[in-house]
Amino acid sequence: NYSVAYNNIGVSLFNLNKFSESIEYFDKAIQYSSNDDSEHIKLKAYYNKGLSYMGLNKIQNAIVSFNEALKISPKFDKIYTKLIKCYKIQEKHEEIIKVSEILIKNDPKNVEYYTL
Repeated sequence: NYSVAYNNIGVSLFNLNKFSESIEYFDKAIQYSSNDDSEHIKLKAYYNKGLSYMGLNKIQNAIVSFNEALKISPKFDKIYTKLIKCYKIQEKHEEIIKVSEILIKNDPKNVEYYTL
């Protein structure tokens, strides 16, 4: 399965702080996951791509990647916490509130979400 392999290479490059190179592999994972119908890998690749963009301080690109991941899995709370970090960097307070409200709605018992 190419999509899994490309995602794993991207993660390895990310762990070496080779963010630009990792994005290339996450893009390949996304491309091949379309052929494999592997939504889980596509989700991980978009999420990892967002993390790589954060590593490059390309915050708007990270937000785009995280939103693509949310289209696949809108209840993946980890993505929302990364979006909040991005919006904090951009000082977009209304967006922080919107995303926080989604997190709280998804899991109202998680006390951590009330303090993000």
